[in-house]
Amino acid sequence: MSNKTGKFQLISAEYYSQDSKPYLYKRLVKFDTSTGKAWILFSKIGANGEQRTWVPLESGVSK
Repeated sequence: MSNKTGKFQLISAEYYSQDSKPYLYKRLVKFDTSTGKAWILFSKIGANGEQRTWVPLESGVSK
């Protein structure tokens, strides 16, 4: 039986866009310490209110 304590870490991240007028973005990142996978919490406001979804973070490296 494995110990699942501390499997996920939540990290608050801030970064500036690379546009001509920089904008500060704030994101919540969920990191799985056992697999190395990460997700970003994406938030969108629509007709039914705010919808939040965990979107996989990709490295941008093709295999």
